[in-house]
Amino acid sequence: VFGSGNEITVDADGDALFEAVNAANDGDTLLLESGKYNLRKILQINKTLTIKSKRKGKARITFERGTLFEIIDCGSLRLDGLVLDGQNSPDSAGNTLARTKKWGMTQNYRFVMHNTTVQNLNIKHSFHFFESGKGAFANLIELKGNEFKSVTGDLLRLDKEIEDLGIYNAEYVTLADNTFSNVEGAVVKLYRGGSDESTFGPHLTMTNNQLINVGSGKRNKTQASLYLHGVQVTNVLDNTIAESAVIKIEHTVGEPQTRIINNKLSQDINVVELRVAGPHTAVLSNNQILNK
Repeated sequence: VFGSGNEITVDADGDALFEAVNAANDGDTLLLESGKYNLRKILQINKTLTIKSKRKGKARITFERGTLFEIIDCGSLRLDGLVLDGQNSPDSAGNTLARTKKWGMTQNYRFVMHNTTVQNLNIKHSFHFFESGKGAFANLIELKGNEFKSVTGDLLRLDKEIEDLGIYNAEYVTLADNTFSNVEGAVVKLYRGGSDESTFGPHLTMTNNQLINVGSGKRNKTQASLYLHGVQVTNVLDNTIAESAVIKIEHTVGEPQTRIINNKLSQDINVVELRVAGPHTAVLSNNQILNK
């Protein structure tokens, strides 16, 4: 359980955060004092760990490698109240702030982030926030109360199982009360291919978020602010989406339940629903057009 261990105070001093992550035990919480933490090495997460600012928005983390956090076997990570800044990242394309082990994880994981600002993921193109490796599976990915600004890639890349064998990268994906602005890629790319009906997911819940200028980058191949393929349960409720790319939903196996309700959309935003043969329960209702 997150927060079930000890609370350990960490000062903004040299490699103190790197050393604290390595020394922590399962369930521990690292409480960061106010200041700037510049990471010269990747933080490998192989335990259940919380990293939290003592004062919301006062602990700023920068990083000099192409990745800041890497979740590996036995790892789960919760972030709270931080500022994550890509300004010191390598001058190269394809950086990722957080990722899982790239190939073949044997343990499921959780990734949770609350009340955090993510900024300056724009050193070069295709700077992503979170990317799943192939063979990695999240029980839960949860983003609540965060602000994302100036990102040249995608935010959640959960689309690595493209062999269409009925497997996928995350069971429950929840986004609530976040603000996304000037994001060239998609907020979520979630893919579950194949015709195997033995699973009930993925499940996506997206409520009370604001999207401004999202998804319109030339390298966003889906040309969507939200791209869902084969997702079994989708609830997109009470969001405001302005000056952004389309919402693209591709229904495939089973009887997917999709609700896109009570959202405020710009006039140029459409919901593109691509169906295959079979019953569906998609509901699109009570969505308002902004500036009409």
